[in-house]
Amino acid sequence: MLSGGRHKVSIGRSCGAVGMSRASWYKPPADRLEKDKEVIEVLTRLTEKNHRWGFWQSYQQVRLEEKLQMYHQSKYNVMKNLGYSNK
Repeated sequence: MLSGGRHKVSIGRSCGAVGMSRASWYKPPADRLEKDKEVIEVLTRLTEKNHRWGFWQSYQQVRLEEKLQMYHQSKYNVMKNLGYSNK
């Protein structure tokens, strides 16, 4: 039970009130930069050599030449967070 002032509210009810799952209350947020470190290094190297490549061309290059299997949405999020062109 959480005690905020004079009210005692359960964690489940508190999380439900703000639209958050109970699991996210207990689990610390993952470090996205650490998880995507290898992808960031490959994307940085590719965009330095081929700065005119867009999203899909660089995505195919990562999959074919670098042998990194990844979902396209993951790569899109990494590119967006790094500020690369994603057209």
